[in-house]
Amino acid sequence: MSFFHWQRAKPQMARNYMIAAEHPLAVQGGLAVLEAGGNAMDAAVAAAAISWVVMPDMCGPGGDLFIIGYQDGKLWALNGCGEAPGKAEANFFASLGLRQMPLDGLLSASVPGAVAGLVAAHARYGSLPWEKLLEKAIFFAERGFPVSHRLYNSIINQRAKLEKFPEAAALFLPGGRPLRPGEILRQPDLAATLRTLARDGSDPFYRGRIAEKLLALSAKEEGLFTGEELAAHASEFYEPISITYRGYRIYQNRPPSQGVIMLEALGILDNFPLSSLGFDDPDKLHLVAESLKIAFRDRNGLLGDPRFVDVPLGRLLAAQYVQSLAEAIDLNRASFYSGPHAAGDTTSFVIVDGEGRGVSFIHSNSIPFGSGMIIPGTGILLNNRAGRSFTLAEGHPNCIAPGKRPMHTLNTYIVTKEDKLWLLGNTPGGDGQVQWNLQVLSCLIDHNYNPRQAAGAPRCQVFPGTDPADLKKPPVLFLEEGFSRETGDSLMRRGHQVRWTAQGGGAVQLIQVEDGLLLGGSDPRSEGLVLGL
Repeated sequence: MSFFHWQRAKPQMARNYMIAAEHPLAVQGGLAVLEAGGNAMDAAVAAAAISWVVMPDMCGPGGDLFIIGYQDGKLWALNGCGEAPGKAEANFFASLGLRQMPLDGLLSASVPGAVAGLVAAHARYGSLPWEKLLEKAIFFAERGFPVSHRLYNSIINQRAKLEKFPEAAALFLPGGRPLRPGEILRQPDLAATLRTLARDGSDPFYRGRIAEKLLALSAKEEGLFTGEELAAHASEFYEPISITYRGYRIYQNRPPSQGVIMLEALGILDNFPLSSLGFDDPDKLHLVAESLKIAFRDRNGLLGDPRFVDVPLGRLLAAQYVQSLAEAIDLNRASFYSGPHAAGDTTSFVIVDGEGRGVSFIHSNSIPFGSGMIIPGTGILLNNRAGRSFTLAEGHPNCIAPGKRPMHTLNTYIVTKEDKLWLLGNTPGGDGQVQWNLQVLSCLIDHNYNPRQAAGAPRCQVFPGTDPADLKKPPVLFLEEGFSRETGDSLMRRGHQVRWTAQGGGAVQLIQVEDGLLLGGSDPRSEGLVLGL
C-alpha cells in the first residue's frame, strides 16, 4: 500500500464538537449523540457500544478499556482493566507443562473490565440516559451491518484460532468459510446482552445471569474463575500521570497501563533538539528508537500491578533520571535490547463536545478475537489479556496471581497547553501504541504538523516490545515505506537491524484545539473517519 500525500493533507475542521474513530458507524453514532445535546462522555458510551458490535475482533463487553477525560479545566482517568481469575496461580500453569501463558482458550482470559468501566464513567460524567445511548448498538447487533474489508482480513488472519471454538466459528466462519466484505453480520445474542445492560447496568455482568453463564463455561472448560473475582471487580478513577515536553503537559494512564513508556521516552527526547532535525533525519529516528528501547527495558524489568508491587513512577519520570538516560545514548551506535512483542487488536477514539469537555478512549480484546471463546447465549467474546500480558516467571513484578491486573499495552493521552485542552490522541497496535503516539506528538510539537499530517506520516517501530511470548526474538527496527533509503542505510550502519514494511501499522485518532477551532485527523491506514460541526 502506498502512502497518500500526507505532507499535503489538511485537517478536518469544526467549531463546536468533533469525534474521530476507527469505524464510520461509531463516528456517526457518537456524532448523533453530540447533535442531540449529549456531552463527550455520552457520545463515548454510544461510540464504544457500537464499536463492540461492528468491530468484534477489536473490542467488546468481554474486553478492557482505559479513559482520560478533560472537564472544567481538570483531568481525570479511569482504569477499566480486569484482574486474573481467582484460581490463576503461576504454579498451576507450570503444572500443565507451560513455560508461557496460553494465548487462547479460557485460561488466557482475565475478568472483563469494559462494562464496569463504561457504566462507571457514564454514571460520573454522562448526562443522557444510559439506556438511550445503547440503542444504536442494539440496532446494529440485531439488524446487522456490512462486514468491512478490515474485519474480513482479521477473520482470514485468525481463521485457525476461530476454528478451534465452535461458537466463534459459527459466527465468523458460517458454513466453514469466512464472512465476506459486504455480508451482513447479525449478532442476536449480543443484542439481547446489550438490552440487559441497557436495562440493568453492569450488575448482571458481574453478579447476575451473565456472570452465571461465564462461571458455567469456566466449570465446563476447567477454567479458573470462581465468581468472587467477578463480584469484587470495580473500575478505578484516578489522576493521570504526566510530564512536560517542550512546555506542553502530556497526560497518560498510570500502570497497569504502559503509558509510562511514552512519558519516559519523551522525557529522554526532551534533552535533544528534535525540531532542528528533519522529519526523515536518521539522527532523529536513532534517538527515538534508543529512547523507546530504554523505556521498554524499564517497563519490562520493574512494572506490574501497583496493588501488588512497588512501581517507581517518580524515579522513572524524574528529570534527573531521564537526563542521565539521554546522556548515556550513543549517537553513533544502536544499543542491544531483547524483550517481547506481539501485535494487538484494539480500537480507540477521541471526542470533544460543545462545552470543551474531552474524552480520549481506548478498548480492546487484546489479540484479535481475544481468547476465541464466546460465553454461550451472550454473544460476548472473552479477552485473552491474561494470556497475552502476564509472565510465569516467579518473583517478576508482572507474574500472574489471583486478583492481579496484567501490565497492559492499552494507553491513551491528552495534552494541555498553558493549562488548556490542546490535543486528544491515541492508536491501537499493541506495543506500537506508545511508539506511534510518541512519534505523532513529535510531529505536532517538534515539526508543527497538522493532525492529518501527523496521523499519516510514516512511522518506525522498535521490536521487540513487552509481550512475554516473544521474549527471545532478535531486535529489529521497522521503518514504514515513506522514509528515505538513505535514512535506512544510515541507521543500519549504526547497528540497527532495519526492516522495511508497507504502510499499515496503527489507526491514529487526533483532535487538536487551536485558536477556537477543532482540527481533526483520522489515520489513512484505517477505515476511520473524523466529523464535527
